Amino acid sequence: MIQKWLQALRGRRCDPPPTQPSGAFLLDSQIKEQLQASLQNQLKQIATCERALREAQKDAQAEKEQLILEILEVFDSLEPLIDYWSRNPDPAPPALRRLPRSLGGLRSKLLTLLEKRGVVPLEIPSDPDPHTCRVVEREVRPDLPSQTITHVVRRGFRWQERIVRPNEVITSTPE
Repeated sequence: MIQKWLQALRGRRCDPPPTQPSGAFLLDSQIKEQLQASLQNQLKQIATCERALREAQKDAQAEKEQLILEILEVFDSLEPLIDYWSRNPDPAPPALRRLPRSLGGLRSKLLTLLEKRGVVPLEIPSDPDPHTCRVVEREVRPDLPSQTITHVVRRGFRWQERIVRPNEVITSTPE
């Protein structure tokens, strides 16, 4: 039928297409079977995609819950320390000596939590690398070569191959 229409468009004589009921199309049974098979295949693909999406959402939710539990573990370690310091505004020297160790333990827990997710601290170069460092201040230090890093204000981190936060540093200047 389509060939007849194409012939008519080219100026060739052909019989007019058969009249059909309003809005109805006559399909060859082979074309009809191909269309049905194609539709069924697409419906299967949609169902597979929906299943994969549900599984991905379930996995993401489980990962978020695990992260929350790990953060709460750090919180639980921090809470007694804060309580102690709020009850003892003038702590005894032994408590002051334990403070760096307590805070170091918290820092270690946080770094472990980050490393589990592929977030690692950046190396601190002696000279600022523009890709990994951002100079936030300059310090007059005639005893050091210019642009030597004298202090790290905030440590930078990399996630996979992307720098999520550069090192924020203070560098020396001779004058």
